[in-house]
Amino acid sequence: MIVDLFHVESPRSIEVGDAEVHVVVEVSTLGVIEGKITQHGAPVADAVVSCPSSVANNIGDVTTKADGRYRCPGFKPGGFGLTARDVHGRWGVAQGTIANGETKTFDIDLANDGMLCGTVRDKVGAAVSGLVVGANDATQEDIGEAMTASDGTFCIRELANQGTYVLSASLDGQAITLDHPPVSLEHRADVAIVVDLQFGTIAGNVVDSAGAPVADAVIRSSATNTNHDFTFDVQRGGVTITDQAGHFLLTRLPTGSYRIFALARDGGATSTEAILTGTSTVKIVLASAGAIQGRLVGFSTPPIVMGTLMSGGRENVDFEVDGSSFKATGLAPGDYTLQVDTFGHEADSHRVTVRAGETTQVTLSSRGVANVDGVVVDWKTNAPLPNVRCSPPVATEHGNVGGVYNVVDSQAISDAQGQLTMTNVSAGEVAILCVGANLVGGRVTTLPLDRTTTTTLVMVRRDPADRSIGAMLNPVDRSIVRVDSAGAAAHAGLQIDDEIDAVDGRIVTDLFGDALLAVITNRPPGTAAKLTISRGGAAREITVVVAN
Repeated sequence: MIVDLFHVESPRSIEVGDAEVHVVVEVSTLGVIEGKITQHGAPVADAVVSCPSSVANNIGDVTTKADGRYRCPGFKPGGFGLTARDVHGRWGVAQGTIANGETKTFDIDLANDGMLCGTVRDKVGAAVSGLVVGANDATQEDIGEAMTASDGTFCIRELANQGTYVLSASLDGQAITLDHPPVSLEHRADVAIVVDLQFGTIAGNVVDSAGAPVADAVIRSSATNTNHDFTFDVQRGGVTITDQAGHFLLTRLPTGSYRIFALARDGGATSTEAILTGTSTVKIVLASAGAIQGRLVGFSTPPIVMGTLMSGGRENVDFEVDGSSFKATGLAPGDYTLQVDTFGHEADSHRVTVRAGETTQVTLSSRGVANVDGVVVDWKTNAPLPNVRCSPPVATEHGNVGGVYNVVDSQAISDAQGQLTMTNVSAGEVAILCVGANLVGGRVTTLPLDRTTTTTLVMVRRDPADRSIGAMLNPVDRSIVRVDSAGAAAHAGLQIDDEIDAVDGRIVTDLFGDALLAVITNRPPGTAAKLTISRGGAAREITVVVAN
């Protein structure tokens, strides 16, 4: 339940049927942040102020009036950060804390105007459009990016006033090699970039389980050198449709390695491992779609049910819920992790297998509720961390977790001593996921039913440059779930299901997922990370080189 500009204490949700329902809603007043945007002391009209995601009612961006004033209502108590910018690329930030019912004034001067602009052309002098140019000053942990226009021009704004930036580039998600020295920036720098673009094709056929061609299947490509999730990526890459003979051809792909995704009209979907451009013999077997239906047991309020295909193929699947039953049809065969959630309270998780042309039956049961007293600390120093946001515990099952809805209004925020409290959250095996300013982490634990558990939530500094080892970790444990065949992890000998126990000699058993990956990748490209892994019960030492 949501009441504009208030935090709902109770009830968090209600069930509405045919009869009229009378409800008493208990709320607390939220905070308000207001102030003036200036540039060298003069008010700036029409500046954009981003009211951050900590705003309970998702206000979004607001625009200053003629006198430079702005107002962001509806803040939950805790830490916050504001960013303001004008049409000329000048920007400024403000950070602080706020309590329920408090109104605070924060004036922001647009004192920063760093920008890196230029043009991108190919070897013959033609403008290159659609290229994403990135700039990274690792010393300041300052990054930015911009896409080139039809004439090859770009401008990366909101950078620091001074710095030395390393440039990177990608086209349709595929990294493009740049032979350009670091750029020294003093408020503004202009560069001329020349890229040697090479393109290729990938072709093949799609058939069903009996070997018959599958027509009208949607085929998409996704570059394997990105760190995106392993679901059906519709954001970048080439796209085409199979013909009546099941044949497809993806053209004008920047040279490199791609995973290919296929989606049939009945909902059946699958994906390949990494395929190099120039390959013309790809064979994709696309089985008929299946279904899941089940029942819900013991939930005091109507839940949301979501499923995630763990082997890749489609995006998260929202289930149709009708009372105590739920269902989803048109599902690609494979293993799904189901998540049932009541907006941060009762929950369950279960992994099921969907087979072609069959309906899988499953029962999801409430695990009850528990309470958490947590303290958020830095992994390296063990110092308490304020203003870290932690989502309610997500139900897991034997290291499996699916997609969940992140409700900002349900998040807890650490105080000045790094402490936070969560009440009436899911009991059982859970993952508590936390984020802060350039921080990621949390804790995987088990919460006993109807008890308060004290736990430490461990945070790691993010890798600002999003460097990679060509592998993906399970989001709630230390195991490797994907290894790109052309990446550094594969070259080093890492394999799927390897479990990382130590990095550079330090035990990492209190880390998982993105936090553990950040410990490995947050170092200069070309630098080696020494990993201690477990494989088949035996310990091994493997050295992997971090890449851009």
